[in-house]
This record gives sequence, C-alpha cells and structure tokens, in this order.
Amino acid sequence: MLSDLLNILDTWGIERLDEGHFQVIGVFPDWVRTFFPNALTENEQCSPKNICLFLENFLTDAETFWAEEREGKIKSGIWISTDSSGNECAFESTAVFLNKKKLLLIEEARYSHEERQHIIQKGREIALAYHNLKQTQAELQKAKAGAEAANRSKSMFLANMSHEIRTPMNSVIGFLKLTLDDPAISEFHRGNLSTAYRSAKNLLALINDILDLSKLESGRMNLEERPFDLVRITEDTLRTLNIKAYQKKLSLVSDLSPDLPRYFIGDSERLMQVLINLVGNAVKFTEKGGIIVTAEPAEPAGTVHFAVRDTGIGIPAERLDKIFEPFTQADGSTSRRFGGTGLGTTISKEIVGLMGGKIWVLSEVGKGSTFHFTVCLKPTDTVPEPESECSISLSGRSFRILIAEDIEENMMLAKIRLEQQGHTVIEAKNGAEAVRLFQRESPDIILMDVHMPEMDGLEAARQIRSLEAGSGNRVPIIALTASMMKEEQKECLAAGMDSVSGKPVAFDELFSAMEKLVADKPLRESSGASTANPCSLSPDLQFAYICPPDIVSLKKGLRTWQNTAAYRNALITFSHDYENSADEILTLVRNGDREQAFRAVHTLKGVAGNLSVTQVYQIAEDLGTKLRTSSTDEIIPLIGSLAYSINMAVACLRRLEPESAEPEAPEQQTPDPSFLKELFCNLLESFEQYNPGAAEPFLEKLRQSLSPRQTDPIKQHIVRFDFDGARHETVRLAQTLGIGPDELGSGGVQK
Repeated sequence: MLSDLLNILDTWGIERLDEGHFQVIGVFPDWVRTFFPNALTENEQCSPKNICLFLENFLTDAETFWAEEREGKIKSGIWISTDSSGNECAFESTAVFLNKKKLLLIEEARYSHEERQHIIQKGREIALAYHNLKQTQAELQKAKAGAEAANRSKSMFLANMSHEIRTPMNSVIGFLKLTLDDPAISEFHRGNLSTAYRSAKNLLALINDILDLSKLESGRMNLEERPFDLVRITEDTLRTLNIKAYQKKLSLVSDLSPDLPRYFIGDSERLMQVLINLVGNAVKFTEKGGIIVTAEPAEPAGTVHFAVRDTGIGIPAERLDKIFEPFTQADGSTSRRFGGTGLGTTISKEIVGLMGGKIWVLSEVGKGSTFHFTVCLKPTDTVPEPESECSISLSGRSFRILIAEDIEENMMLAKIRLEQQGHTVIEAKNGAEAVRLFQRESPDIILMDVHMPEMDGLEAARQIRSLEAGSGNRVPIIALTASMMKEEQKECLAAGMDSVSGKPVAFDELFSAMEKLVADKPLRESSGASTANPCSLSPDLQFAYICPPDIVSLKKGLRTWQNTAAYRNALITFSHDYENSADEILTLVRNGDREQAFRAVHTLKGVAGNLSVTQVYQIAEDLGTKLRTSSTDEIIPLIGSLAYSINMAVACLRRLEPESAEPEAPEQQTPDPSFLKELFCNLLESFEQYNPGAAEPFLEKLRQSLSPRQTDPIKQHIVRFDFDGARHETVRLAQTLGIGPDELGSGGVQK
C-alpha cells in the first residue's frame, strides 16, 4: 500500500528498523540510482551514512521526532547532491511517524516548501485512509469468520439444550398430569396444580419456539389466533408469581377495566410471556410495597393497554432508552444484586411489536417503575374451551408395547401411563435388549429412546428392520427423543422409525399416534390386567424429613412419587449406586473421553432430578453444558463441587436405611469406654484445623467401633465444613455412650 503511494509520488522511502539500519520500501526511483549509487546493499538494507553527510546529520533530529510518536506531524530538511557527471540537484528528506512506523521519505525538491508540505500532508492522508480501509476490511473478515463460528456453536448449543431441557420437563409435566388425574385431591390443591401444569406446558411451548432454528435465523415468530380468556390469563400470571411476591411480603393484584371484553382472539401464550417477564421483573426489583397489573381499552379499536406498576428501585433516567436492549438492566450492579440475563424486556418488546403494539417505561429512582405496552386483539363472543387436566380416555384396544428407555424414572412414568390405558408393557434398558425382546415378544408397537448405552435407538431400529426383511411384517417404531432438531428427526426416519415424539412426552399425542400406526394390525383382546381407576392415586405423605431441602427436597420428591416406600428405596439405591460417580466422571475427563463423561453426567442428572436430589441435579446440569463447551481446567473444579454435593446427599440418604440394614454387633463386643473417650477427644481436637482430611482418620476409627447410623450425622456436618455442627454431634453421641462433656477436655465445651 505505502510502496504504491511512494511510486506514484516518485519518492524514495526507507523505514527505520533498528539502530543504524533502514529497510527499503518499494522500488527505487531512477534518480536514486543516479545520485546515490551506494544506497543499496545486497540484503536491501541501507544506512544513512552511506547515502550522504546531510542525511546522517538529519537522522539525529529524526530520532528525536520519532521518539515523540507524533502522528500527523513531519520533520524535514533540504540539501544539494551531485551525480557522477557533476550535475547538482536539490533533495528533501522528511521524517514521518505513520502507523507506528518510523519513515524517512526522500525526493527531489521540485516544489516550494509550502507546496512540498501540502503534497506530503496529502500523501500522508491518502496513506492513512488506505490503511484504515485495509484494517476495516480485515476486521470485517474476522467478524464474518467469528459470526460463522458462533452460528455453528449456536446450532450445537441448541441441539444440546433441546435434549437437556426436555428431559426434566418430561417428569415435570408427566407427574403433574398423573397427580391431576387423582380425583381424591382437593379443589384447592387441584387449582394450584392446574396452574403449575399450565405454566409447565407454556414453558414447554416457549422452549419449542426458542429451539426452532428456522424461526431464530429468519427473525420471525408465528402468532397463534385462538380464543382466550383475558381474566384467566391475568390470574394465571399472578398465581405463577404469587409465591415469590408472598415470600417478599409484596402485594400482587390486578385491575381490569370493566369496559374490556373478557374474551379475545390472539396468541395468549405470547401475551402471558410478556406479562410474566414484566411482572417477574417487578417482583424481582421491588423490596417493599407491591405490584399492580392494569388493563384497559385503547385506540384504535381492538387495542388493549396494559400497565405493570411497581414500587421498586426504579431506573435512572439515562438508562431508560437502553432498558429494552439485550443484556441490559437498570445499572451495572443490578445483575450482580438481582441476577437475570437482561433479555426479558428485549423479548417482550419483540413480541409486543409482532402483536401490533408498542412498549415503553416511566420510572423514578427510589419510587418505582411502570411498564406500559399495547397489543392489538380481536374481541370475540366465543368462549374458549376449558383445558381438562383429568381426562384419560381409555383405548378400546390392548397393545403389547416394547419400550426401550435407559433412565428408570422415564420408564416408570411411561409404564404408568400406558398401563392406565390397558396396554401391556415390555421393558428394555438399551437398544441391544430391545432387539432381543423384539424377536422374543412380538410386540405390536415399539417406543424407542434414541440415546441409550451399549446400542442406541437408531442402530436398534436398523437391526429390527433388517430382521423383518422379507417377512412381510413391519412393527411400527416411534422414536422418543429430547432433541427435536430437524437433523435428528431425519436420522430417526432414515433408520426405519415411523414417527418421532419429543420429550417431555405429550401422552395424548403419543396415544393418538399409536392408534394410527397400529390401525391395520390384528389386535388382541384386553387381558383385563389393568383394572385400577386411571385417575386414582392415594399418596402416603408421612415421611421423616431428614435432609436440608437444598440437598434433597424430600417434600417435592414425595409429591412426585406419591409412594413413600418406593421413593425411600430409590433414594437408598441412589446413595449406593452413585456415591462414586464424580470420581468416575473425573477419570473420564482426564482421559479425554468427553462423550462418555457427558453420558455419565446426563444419567446422573436425570436420576437426581426425578429423585429431587436438588444440588446434585443443579451441578450436573451445569456440568453437562460445560462438557460441550469448556476447557478441562474449567470443568475439573465443577466436578469437585459435584463430588462435595454427592457426599452431602449420601450422608443424608444413608440415614433412611432401616435399622436392620446395619451390621449387628454382639453385645459383648461393646467398645472400651477409655478407647472411645480418647477417640472422641482426638476427633474434637481435629475440628480445630477446619480441614475434613484431619478429621477423617479419627472418624473412620469411630465408624469401626460404632454403627454408620451413629456416625453419619458427624460426617454430614464435616463434608459441609460445618465443624461447629460436627462438634455438637460428637459431644451428643459421646453423651449417649456415657461420656460427659467434662471428660472430653476443652473440645467438649460448646463454642
């Protein structure tokens, strides 16, 4: 670029490289060779002292000028040189600092000083403009490459998130539906569960739209046109957020104008999404007072004006115009104080725009904010049909159904729902077992999970189709997958499956698909094996709540399982089967087997989620995402957190084991009291180091003398770094064995 410019100006340019050396820029003009025959060396470097005395002297001033790094300024001087024939010519040397380069520009002085200054300045401006253009082009190329890489990462992220989000949603919606099918629950609880069920289905609908790549890439979102009840939408929004408001002692009310029609045609899910975003923010940013949601008719006809008013922290005036931008909150500290991504208002703005309205905010710091928005809706006299949450229609036929599913909780839910329909369920835990059972059991239809160990659902479907070849029979196969990406759906159909059903499973749709796919097959008469009322569950909720809810939410788990004995056994099994899972995952990661590590984390997360082992589930969820995107150095600390959480959960859950599960010790082998006393003293002293490793040897010796039921409470406190709690439990245990606090020295004094 610079060399081209110098050639145009017939100027000789050299760049200062290091002490005493200059690099030639571009091609020498003809006059250089005439007046400065010694300017070139073999390596195309030159030294000013080889050119002329003036240039060597001028270099001192040039060095001072370059040291100041003043771009936009120049330093010049004129001298006379003679060629070999005695012809004289005036030359001008100009020192320039351009784009961090130290340059000497030398040319014939054919112009006045003022003209020369003007030409040099123009040349510098041209050079700078050309440089900026090239730099911009390079940045655009880099940005394009980054955007393409981000798009590829987005596709991978969405594929992973599709699977990860839908799997727990399967249990949420499925077990809510099962509970609602129980006619014995009170109307009060049915109302609460109905709100949770509708909210879960709304969440699933939103997830489906977010994960639709074509909508994301086109920037379009299709709006539904269905009748809905505005009063119910508003009430459901407030009920969804009422618990959070109650916890903060905030009032949360609505005030709908009597001039508004009750029923409209429009997209109720999108409208509710906007309301949840705005009301949720209002609850989050309000510490005292309350929130009120109002709605009234506006112009033009069919326009509804909503307002969400709070008494919260308010928004600074200078931030009001940015509040609807992505990842933006009231101020820089807001996200740290209150959390959140800052996307809620951005999404709301887009939805409101699609619904023909606009959104704006009025706010005063310290007094609160009011978010206004309008939407265009069509009033209607059509009353929307109420959604039935307990409407199980039994199939008139009985199928033999082979289910291939590796996660026990998912299998349990599917089995309950299918047996409610009077079907017979054949269980397979992987694809290989599904192929074997297909040959032996002759099922009418197969429900095939796609991601399974040993053999996945795709390969199992291929092998089944291969076994059927030439027989004239074709058993329908429905794929069950939490990933509803178009590519995976195509893979399922290419493998020989007939249909694809997403997770969480919409059982009504699944039942309908089954009826259609087996319509032409000979059907068996119902065996009458399932005679239970499909809407009857009698949960026994009498259970000892022995774990902190942040570790294991026993109440939540009991509501899900509705069977105390089964839930207790599942928790005890989990405490044994998954006790070392963090170590196994760490080994896989260190060996570079990310895929197998992801499978292990995925399984752990699914089981922990269904059992409400809360902390393990949350960390496993985060770890599953990072296994796809993060470095090993970032992953290993998270595995450490997972191990810590598993240890805490196991310490709790082992206390569920019945007394008979403990090894019985003969009464004559009672430990020596003096030995126990010394052991208790050593253990108490180790707590002073606040290090679980220091206490472990003494705790292990204590466990050899006493039962796990006696020592596990101490271990539970130690793994949580609660050494005061561990001291309390140790002193309490010693007292039950006849050793008083005064016998334990200073360690026996409660702190």
